[in-house]
Amino acid sequence: KGQRSLRATTSRITHSAPMLGAILSLGGVYLGGAIPQPVLPLFIESLQRSPELINTSTGMVYGVNALTSALSALLIGHISDRLGPRTVLLACATGSIAAYVCQSVSPSVSWLIVASGMTGMFAGGLLSANNAILARIAPKDAQGTTYGISNSVNSGARAVGPIIGAAAVSAWGLRSAFVGSAVLFLLLAIWVALVIPPRPDSG
Repeated sequence: KGQRSLRATTSRITHSAPMLGAILSLGGVYLGGAIPQPVLPLFIESLQRSPELINTSTGMVYGVNALTSALSALLIGHISDRLGPRTVLLACATGSIAAYVCQSVSPSVSWLIVASGMTGMFAGGLLSANNAILARIAPKDAQGTTYGISNSVNSGARAVGPIIGAAAVSAWGLRSAFVGSAVLFLLLAIWVALVIPPRPDSG
């Protein structure tokens, strides 16, 4: 009986277009962020002219990304309450495309740090807006299952992303990982525009 109930609840969640759209959109954010992860230190090494500063530069890139993501999650979350999460999703997905393109063409570590900060800022907005949609549309009696499915998708995305990034780099070079993330966020923006309605809570 418990298994039948779980299947029924899962089916109800996956057959809701706005809910499935938000879950896959959230997974896409984690996937896009994970694609460049295995090659980022190598890319920094290729840009850093002073070998003794490679570790410092790598830490700054990761640190700036995490800091801007944390700050923007609060700020853009507030904006999302006023403009609506779908609008924020589309804006931040578009911004992420530009941020990853900027990383892919970085001529220096300083440029890469700024672009990484932009990436973190838009990622924070995407995460807060996606979670806001899930909180609004998840059935009251199935919120645990909804977030369980979402976390499973997110974990799978974080596992697959580095594999995709490594494969892209092997075929097309270090900068291709960032281009791959930009393409993914373009697809994510199209997905959000097509699947998530202007008022997700009414879906």
